[in-house]
Amino acid sequence: ERDLSDERRAILGIPPDADVPPEVLMERAHPDDRARVASWAQRIAQGQSLPPLLSRAVRPDGAVRQLESRARRVEIDGRAYLVGVSIDVSARAALEDRLRHAEKMDAIGALAAGVAHDFNNYVTVISVHLEMLRRHVGRDPAAEPLLAGAEHAVEQCSQLTRPLVAFARKQP
Repeated sequence: ERDLSDERRAILGIPPDADVPPEVLMERAHPDDRARVASWAQRIAQGQSLPPLLSRAVRPDGAVRQLESRARRVEIDGRAYLVGVSIDVSARAALEDRLRHAEKMDAIGALAAGVAHDFNNYVTVISVHLEMLRRHVGRDPAAEPLLAGAEHAVEQCSQLTRPLVAFARKQP
């Protein structure tokens, strides 16, 4: 016998007056979570005390809801019942996903800033050495195209770091 609250019916997309055959709850469980949900419920029915279960439910319209369920076995007049509550934690799960994404972006931003900083240090060393080399060889016509090419490459390398620094500054 299944008795579901109006809220639980709403979460699962079950009309208030509809019968709830035992298999409906398992059918509404996300296919990837069914075995875990079944095992959890069976262990609770055997009297084990288990931590809350995080699982997904699929509504008839295809929407997926994140659920946190708690249950325990109770005996009334010699009959065993499984009493539980499920809370729709979809909004919390979405916020947690956004937080994880923000943390990843923050780490990538820090990495980008570090790479840009180190890269700029090397480019500065190369630039200083090119300037010293230019002073040493003067305006040697044979060395001029080589030095000009190297200086152009140094400038392009400097420009490569600007987007990395800009990206790093935009991160939370």
